[in-house]
Amino acid sequence: MNEFFQIEGDNFIKVEIFENEYRGNKFLYFEGLDTWILFDLIADIIENKVLADNIDKIDGDWFRKRKYKKNDLEFELHYNDDVGTYLCLSKASKYRDKEKNTKKLKDLAEKILIYINS
Repeated sequence: MNEFFQIEGDNFIKVEIFENEYRGNKFLYFEGLDTWILFDLIADIIENKVLADNIDKIDGDWFRKRKYKKNDLEFELHYNDDVGTYLCLSKASKYRDKEKNTKKLKDLAEKILIYINS
């Protein structure tokens, strides 16, 4: 999944979503949107376009986390200075229909890219 995102004037950045798996869990990273400020752009899209409910919010010194619920899917948006911005399933969704919920999370990531480019 590759998209180009216009940030200011004629400046474009390449945005890619790539998967990583760790201990049986999938993580969807937003390469190119991996800054503290662009985390807010993704969170805003999730809350105002995808219409997921924000059920938890943490802003630390080096990380940010939002936990969302949309219908029966619970997922998290994370930012960490070391690894960037990524989506993952919350514990509740990870253990209930994991494959189905992982597919829903991938679809949601693709929708976020569509909203970024609209």
